[in-house]
Amino acid sequence: MVALVAALLWVSPVDPALAQSSSESGPEIASGPAIVSSPAVGDAYGAGEQITVAFTFSEAVVVAGKPRIGVLVGEQRRWAKYDQQASGSAVLHFAYEVQSADRDDDGIRVKKSSLRLNGGTIADSDGNPASREHPALPAQTGHKVNGTPLTEASPDGEGDGDGEGDGEPEPALVPGEAQTTPSNRDPVFVGASADRRIAENAAAGTNVGAAVAASDLDQGDMLTYTLSGTGATDFTVDGSGQLKVSSSASLDFETTPSYALTLAVRDSKDATGAADTDDDATITVNVTVTNVEEPGTVSFDSETPTVGTSLTASVEDPDGSVSSITWAWARSDTQAGTFADITGATTASYTPVAGDVGKWLRATASYTDGHGPNKTAAATTAAAVAAASTGGTEVWSATLTVGDHETSSAFGYCSQKISFTHGGNQLQKPTHCGYGSVSDGNSATSDDDKFTLDGTDYRVRSIRFSTRLHLTLEALRVSAWGSAVRVRAG
Repeated sequence: MVALVAALLWVSPVDPALAQSSSESGPEIASGPAIVSSPAVGDAYGAGEQITVAFTFSEAVVVAGKPRIGVLVGEQRRWAKYDQQASGSAVLHFAYEVQSADRDDDGIRVKKSSLRLNGGTIADSDGNPASREHPALPAQTGHKVNGTPLTEASPDGEGDGDGEGDGEPEPALVPGEAQTTPSNRDPVFVGASADRRIAENAAAGTNVGAAVAASDLDQGDMLTYTLSGTGATDFTVDGSGQLKVSSSASLDFETTPSYALTLAVRDSKDATGAADTDDDATITVNVTVTNVEEPGTVSFDSETPTVGTSLTASVEDPDGSVSSITWAWARSDTQAGTFADITGATTASYTPVAGDVGKWLRATASYTDGHGPNKTAAATTAAAVAAASTGGTEVWSATLTVGDHETSSAFGYCSQKISFTHGGNQLQKPTHCGYGSVSDGNSATSDDDKFTLDGTDYRVRSIRFSTRLHLTLEALRVSAWGSAVRVRAG
């Protein structure tokens, strides 16, 4: 009874070699184990045929020594040894040659975390050890073993003295039993799908995770990979199965957060070794575009801030969901100088005042975006604040000269009436100036058509009457008329 209780309470110790292999910074097994070989005939391997197990790591690995993986053939563990020649940078192959003592009517299987270093190492280029944790592979009904047991092999769990507690004697190859192998074997992928991640806005040529490499048991075969599916042109794939961002791509999480691509591979040969162009295997590659914090931008509704004219700022952020916006305006004597806050300017719009003339304005938005609160964006006006324009309708305070006569009044009215010829009709209205006849600009030489306003000579271009006199004038130049100015006089 004591022995039974002790047995029930006993917990299997962690394998030191497996425990020491894990590293947060080291490569991990991305997929596998997978059986990538096929029986020569039917669904059962015969004596002398090779069973190949493959693992794909998250990045290229460097292998030293003779790592191996335990494969359960029936109830016996057989060791598939590392096959250096058949392995790639991120894909490792382990091969076991079937013996006449082997038999498995259900299909070979692999227990969880059965990859052993066997005194060797698996690490990245910096020496960080790779994790050897992997899921179990259930019985593979297409990979049975057909043999006649001749000798009794060590049951699973018996040690072989290598310090890992998982060994058994390697059965000897039976002389005279030949292996049947097709002239050419197709490349295969490990698993039905692969998941990869890439940050939005990644530069062209950036690797999309580890290579999605196929396994090919024929040495020296040149593999060709092709991509298809919606958005496939955003990526390229090289001869190792490495996906990269294409030069035409603009990866954006907000518009396309994921891709479902089909990766195909071929060795350009059929089973007899003759040339062909058919794809040999495909795998679905799910690419997730990860969201990256992107800066917001502030813009103005006018490039020419002007005294008396409202200037409105707005903010946009690629991360979306912009909310809780607050504003602050500031001014500076130079565009790249030190800005001082403008008291009370805390909304999206600001109307420049006379004291802003010649100064640059800056608007700063504080807000929340799709990544969270406490985001800021700012912009400075493209030009300094300008004084109010003299164009358009303005009320002038000036002395108007008609010919040799002039008058001015504190209230802008004269007691006399002036006769205007406009559209063939003579009209009389009280006006700010009061002598002579003024036409509507048909005579370019008549002094009666000319006004002097604040030292600048103008010619009358049109006249409009309402309760006051409205004149549209053109500044006189040496060789041409200037821009029209609308004047409301009187």
